[in-house]
Amino acid sequence: MKIILDIPDGMVCGFLNGVVGTRSGLTMVTYSLGSNDLHDGAEIKLPREEQKQ
Repeated sequence: MKIILDIPDGMVCGFLNGVVGTRSGLTMVTYSLGSNDLHDGAEIKLPREEQKQ
């Protein structure tokens, strides 16, 4: 899924909340987005744990 956001200038952080299905049922997840993430043309892939190598 791809989501495009129009975020106002001056925003220094944000949070994306969602619900995922797990073996034990539904679980709420929250991803924090810092000022390094919030810039023009940024592409953020979540969950971040999958990016680690």
